[in-house]
Amino acid sequence: MNRYRNRKLFVAFAGLLAWGLTTNLYACSVPVFRYALERWERDEYRLIVAVSGELSEEHQKWVEDLRQQCVREEGFCNLMVHVLDITDEENSDVLEAYPAVAEITEPTAFLLYPLGSYLPTVILHEPFTDQTVQKLTSSAFVKELTLEILKGTSAVWVLVDSGNPERDDKAYDVLLEKLEWLSDEVPLPAGVIETSGEITGGMTQSEVMANYDPANFLRSVIPLKIGFAVKRLTKAQAEPVFRAILMSSEEDLVEYKDEPMAFPVFGRGRFLLPLVGEGISADNVEMATMYVCGICSCQIKSGNPGVDLLSHVDWYSYLEGSEIVHDRELPPLTGTADLVDVEADAPEMYVSADDAPADDALMANATEADAPQSSLTEQVVPKPSSLLRRNMIILLGTVLCLIVGASLIIAKKKKGPL
Repeated sequence: MNRYRNRKLFVAFAGLLAWGLTTNLYACSVPVFRYALERWERDEYRLIVAVSGELSEEHQKWVEDLRQQCVREEGFCNLMVHVLDITDEENSDVLEAYPAVAEITEPTAFLLYPLGSYLPTVILHEPFTDQTVQKLTSSAFVKELTLEILKGTSAVWVLVDSGNPERDDKAYDVLLEKLEWLSDEVPLPAGVIETSGEITGGMTQSEVMANYDPANFLRSVIPLKIGFAVKRLTKAQAEPVFRAILMSSEEDLVEYKDEPMAFPVFGRGRFLLPLVGEGISADNVEMATMYVCGICSCQIKSGNPGVDLLSHVDWYSYLEGSEIVHDRELPPLTGTADLVDVEADAPEMYVSADDAPADDALMANATEADAPQSSLTEQVVPKPSSLLRRNMIILLGTVLCLIVGASLIIAKKKKGPL
């Protein structure tokens, strides 16, 4: 199927599913972008440090330095680090799942997506050095995204330039014009209770309490608003890890590297699959926005589309003390090491069974001592049962979207500036 049509159908399914469910079923009133920011823990990326035999003292030091910057230790990077000896027969399942690991001739790093994303792709593959540690724990672009989201921006659209100025500028103009219109036209859902006690949509307290849902209460004073930003990732900006995570999110994206790509990012750095080339259209941008700004009909994170970015931020501190967004400049967010002085203890209200990452990944605030005694294979190789469950969800969602989509087309045609 044509790539542009694939993009349009994907975003339409996500938007229509959210719209169809939220207009017919009772759900919390908090929009997806805010629910994701305040309640969805980040999934942990997996880094395999493959070695034949034992690591040298120097390589072991780099491994420990990296682990100290991860959420399971003292840092805030959503990453798990596994040292894998390719000569150990107990690791045969991992070597079978990722054949390139078995071919290494020196200590080598393999970056993999979180288990819950069901993406078996190797994102990054390079000799393991101190520079690898720096790449994984520092990103100026992720810093910019984080600062924008913490201001209350609903979604930041990342436009990955193709290098063709005409195509890139056209895509940028479409995004700017449509998102400006959407900022004015898309209303906040009614019934959200802000920390100030204000209730959105003109609802009264008695009306809200008649259908009481604790999920309708916001957990931070970050401004609740509908607003968007566009940030361009130019060819001149290296950002090797960030770029690789985006470009590996679908198997064939590399075939369209000469086309601009637009990824909406929201919550704690969660992105949807991209619009590509001519697929960056006003209609498709609106469909994606309908999902991001719609009320959170499925509060379980794994039931929603998207993939988390690798980020290096103590989200708890910024959400608990988010008044700093209004009063003073945020401290540097470039690398995890810059944030070690921020209080990392999370309140219990942030932890719930529904927010737990899928499969064997632990919640982002777990420590190594809390981790289940699972094997390396269980932590690295996706489970077939999880894949089957995901396929069933996609199938049911697609059928529902087709039904809702047909009804909407018959009932109403929305109009915009483009």
